[in-house]
Amino acid sequence: MNALKSLKFLLFCFLPLLSVAQAKYSGEFAGSVFNKPQDSVEISGKVLGYQPGQSDNFIRISTYGINGEKKVKSCQLNNDGTYRFSIFQSFSGDIEFAFADAIVNLYLNGKKVIINLNNEKATGEGDYKNAIIVEGKLSAVNYQILAFQSAFRTHKFARKADLSDKDQPDSLYAARRLEQLKDESAFLKNYIQQGRIQDTTFINWEINNLIYHAGKDILLYPFFGKLNKSISKDQLLKLIASIPIIKASALCNSAYYDFLQMLASDHEIVYSQNPQYASDLKESGYNLFPVVLNAIDNISSGVCRELLYYDIYPDNSIAARSGNLVWERFNSVVEQKVLNDLLTDKKLQNETGFKKYAIIDRINHSAVHDTLKHRLADSFVKLKGSNIYVDFWGEWCGPCMQEFPNYRQFISSFSGKPIKFVFFSAFTSTEKMLAVKSKFGIDATFVNLSKDEISVMNDVFEFHSYPSHFLINKEGIVVNNYSYGLANESAVENTTKLVANLLKL
Repeated sequence: MNALKSLKFLLFCFLPLLSVAQAKYSGEFAGSVFNKPQDSVEISGKVLGYQPGQSDNFIRISTYGINGEKKVKSCQLNNDGTYRFSIFQSFSGDIEFAFADAIVNLYLNGKKVIINLNNEKATGEGDYKNAIIVEGKLSAVNYQILAFQSAFRTHKFARKADLSDKDQPDSLYAARRLEQLKDESAFLKNYIQQGRIQDTTFINWEINNLIYHAGKDILLYPFFGKLNKSISKDQLLKLIASIPIIKASALCNSAYYDFLQMLASDHEIVYSQNPQYASDLKESGYNLFPVVLNAIDNISSGVCRELLYYDIYPDNSIAARSGNLVWERFNSVVEQKVLNDLLTDKKLQNETGFKKYAIIDRINHSAVHDTLKHRLADSFVKLKGSNIYVDFWGEWCGPCMQEFPNYRQFISSFSGKPIKFVFFSAFTSTEKMLAVKSKFGIDATFVNLSKDEISVMNDVFEFHSYPSHFLINKEGIVVNNYSYGLANESAVENTTKLVANLLKL
């Protein structure tokens, strides 16, 4: 309770600054923060001191969708360290810029941006305010963001919630994360006062960045490397009681979209896994969507409600099977033109089905150096002639780990059939990868991907969330991808039928 009071006090201190930005995105203007698909941004620059052939050769730009999805686009540096490519960001706000150990958030709002990085000054200590220079519109805002991130990363905070401690109760982790947020907010307030900073774009963005990273962490914890099947919707909402769900001023923050996406996903998990809601599902004819949407209606309104609706609408055949009534419910609520167009695109993709492609050709045509290209292509070349089931996963991913206990049964159901199973681990050490393979006794190929390899795989397979699953037939054609996997016995049965049907096994 003390953490909540302290947080409210700190937010109250920031209210005069927030009110200016809040008014900026009120009413109808809120929708204009969304970009149209043709509104791409050209990013160019140079890595000073770059040596061809060094261990890091890619600039990585991560953009964020209005469904919270993170997309990584990689660009290999030219021999002189220059680069140039275009990206699309769904909203005017922050992207993630990365090279080697330098990972920073930058604020974009314009058609062209120049980002230069001094390789010698990027020390890996987290201080990048002098190593990265952003030219063009909002260069001053980006300097403030870089300077604060440098100060924030090098500061030793007394309290830090441990997301990896899976034994603490959800409420305890939430309380500790709010205490951490209190310390972070106090640090930001002191930073603003000492620097006499009056840039409301910077102040507003940083406040929301801290708040919604904390909110996302709290929503993630009940399902991070575990699955709390007993948590109720009310208990979930109580954990984030001090985090505003509706906040127009946060529409320029990727952290806010990530928070809303996690909130939508948590509702789907809670209603599908907690036996407490079995009667609700039965009443809806075991259609999850109306039940979840009713809950969303009770906690949101306006653009926030539309975003949550868009987050929940699935991009797979489940939506098509749910009928027109479900589509009409989504379509009647989502009114923002950009959101409505995206929702319509999702519906069309669900109806037309998956577009097949040759995986080796895609890898060979990717704009990366030959060594990396050949290494990745080889994983599939040596398996050509066999059907392949591919799983991209990470030890840190709760839904990924929920699937592993079911893999032995799933794989054994294809015994004697011409199919191989390949597990690509991302952001996971080789030791942890092998420990997972051993723990669950999985007889399959496990490959641990490097940062460069993850970037290429993201681009080639066009996925950015985990777990992600793909089916490749014996001719090397990717014939399907799907987000649902082996979460429970019913999913194992359905996925087995899907795989057997698509690969004609």
